[in-house]
Amino acid sequence: MSTKYTVNSCGIYDCDADWSWKTGGSKDYTLWAVFRGEGSLSLDSVQYSVKIGSCFLIPPKTLTYGTHNHDNRLFVYAVHFSADGSSFEIDHKRISNVSFFKELFSRVILFYNMNRIALVNSYLEVLLNEFFSSPDAANTKQTPDSAAHQKYVTEICDRINASPEGKHVLSELATEYGYSATYLGKLFHKNVGISFSGYLLNARINYAKILLLNSKLSVGEIAEKLGYYDTAHFINQFKKTVGCTPNAYR
Repeated sequence: MSTKYTVNSCGIYDCDADWSWKTGGSKDYTLWAVFRGEGSLSLDSVQYSVKIGSCFLIPPKTLTYGTHNHDNRLFVYAVHFSADGSSFEIDHKRISNVSFFKELFSRVILFYNMNRIALVNSYLEVLLNEFFSSPDAANTKQTPDSAAHQKYVTEICDRINASPEGKHVLSELATEYGYSATYLGKLFHKNVGISFSGYLLNARINYAKILLLNSKLSVGEIAEKLGYYDTAHFINQFKKTVGCTPNAYR
């Protein structure tokens, strides 16, 4: 059974100097994330320090007590939601990609205030998936070099996402970023969790899906647009990835 998420309330809290949070537990789940300041949070008597990037999934009926540094006040985003079909324990981590996580949070709050409920719940699911899948930055020692590597890999992903039909060659990208192709391939897999060629294939197949559903281009024309010289090879890759031929998908 898949989980159905429903946002019940959400907001942004620029905590004043005298802020504290004490509750015997809410009736729903809370996803609570810090984007400025420092303080502490106690959940069922277990103490946690909090700072930028700290994020907590707090189940219903959790005894909660929070305080912060008056000279470095907390700025917090929170979403209160129901989760039909699943139950979660207390979970917490330091989010490494804070700006992306904050943007997802902002979308949930924006669409909630616009009363666009379907979008609200969809973005909440994405937000929670990001929370569950993100590595805990508190347990990941990141050197300046590793931060730069992650930045370069993200740039490469952005380039592929923006133009999956483009010519993206690992060896050429490696030269551009000052790496060997073998080393860049290992960095890409380490940071993304999939090989460079696998990521590029998925991006092209996903773009092919869009063209199949939203254009009158033939399968051969789509294959050519995506850089395939052999339409049969494109069809085989599409079928292997999607589970059906392009015409069947259309």
